[in-house]
Amino acid sequence: MGTLVGSAERGYLAFLYADGNEIGRLLQKLTSPEQYQAVSQALAEGTREALYGALDAVCKGLPDEGYWPFDIVNIGGDDVTVLVQAGYAWELGVEFLRRFEQEIKGRLQKALGSWPQGWPDTVTASCGIAIADAKYPVRYLERLAADLLKSAKKVAKKSQGAPKSAITFLWLPTPVAADKAEPLQSYYVRRHPADWRCELASRPYDLAQAQTILSCSLAMAAWPRALRHRWAEALERGVLTSANLIHYDIARRTEKKQKGMYEILLQLGTLAAPDRDPTNKAAPIWHRIKDGNTIVYRTALVDALELAELQAMRPGVEEEEER
Repeated sequence: MGTLVGSAERGYLAFLYADGNEIGRLLQKLTSPEQYQAVSQALAEGTREALYGALDAVCKGLPDEGYWPFDIVNIGGDDVTVLVQAGYAWELGVEFLRRFEQEIKGRLQKALGSWPQGWPDTVTASCGIAIADAKYPVRYLERLAADLLKSAKKVAKKSQGAPKSAITFLWLPTPVAADKAEPLQSYYVRRHPADWRCELASRPYDLAQAQTILSCSLAMAAWPRALRHRWAEALERGVLTSANLIHYDIARRTEKKQKGMYEILLQLGTLAAPDRDPTNKAAPIWHRIKDGNTIVYRTALVDALELAELQAMRPGVEEEEER
């Protein structure tokens, strides 16, 4: 495992587990041996090519270390498992899901001549990513990734019509022996005596949302590490504290930097609750949501900050100095 993370700034490893959505239901719609053969072949070949293409696209710019920062554990039908250097995991998962949709649909259309009536618009997949120190037992990472995959699939099924591709992650900066993600994710919920709470995570995301947070986090990976940590700590302290500190931090930057930071906040502001208005439309950090009798303040910024911190561990990433 040490070899996989040898070129990283810090030795964190990710276990990526992806699997097709509702493939069993698709198989029930097949009406001929020709369709069954086409689907089986498209899934096997398309899944493999989607993974190979994603690995090549995401990792092709690595320095020549004599090895790749990933190890393919399994490719079987419509599911894949990969060990990969943590800094590449989210981008790899997003790219795999994008290519999976394209590869499967393209191959089926070519084999069948047209898209059969009554089938979903496209065949999608979900992905769970568990991240921990490279010395963390792989068996726990695998179980966490499988559990995270289940939560991503639940989000995928919520979309009207066919399920969307969906993805989520969990990073354990400190090793914890656990094989269930839900107890660990409770860390991101801050409950208060009154009827309100703060939710510091908005994951899982559908593919379009995941692409948005990817572009934001890649830009944030170049920010000063001290700034990212300061924002993350402020968000843990609550809505008003974090909003005041973040706006003050941005105001201290040059006009060009301010514009870039506000653009990122605007993009992230659509992710915590896509159908709700943010608490601050100029720079949406928190969304106010009613959950029964409870008021919920939710943010996607912590997710982006964690991903940026991981992506900053890639070899060759240059972080700005704090001024």
